[in-house]
Amino acid sequence: MNIKKFAPWNWFKKEGNENGYAEKEYSISMEIPGVSKKEISIELLRNTLVIRGEKKQTHEDKNKNYYRIERSYGAFQRTLSLPADADESRVDARFKNGILKITIPRLKTPTSRVNQIEVKYA
Repeated sequence: MNIKKFAPWNWFKKEGNENGYAEKEYSISMEIPGVSKKEISIELLRNTLVIRGEKKQTHEDKNKNYYRIERSYGAFQRTLSLPADADESRVDARFKNGILKITIPRLKTPTSRVNQIEVKYA
């Protein structure tokens, strides 16, 4: 089965996301510079992964002749539909140096058996 054809991978092309899949797992990598680990929230709701975050920065510049303060704020949210074979019980998220990496193991799909049905004369 060609997973690309059937999986809901419309989120592959989101900016700042690198997503992929292998035989045993799906992976998501997001660049989130300037955000700390405590400002990121990840929730899993009915085959949907919701990633939220907030960025708050304050920059003060004091000088003899002037005083300047800059504040910036921004929030983001990404909602990703997971494929049916995603193992929601073993999702792993790691954040280091502004990069969030999420790994979602794939469930083992049973090999499909073909049952031959005998056609009888009615």
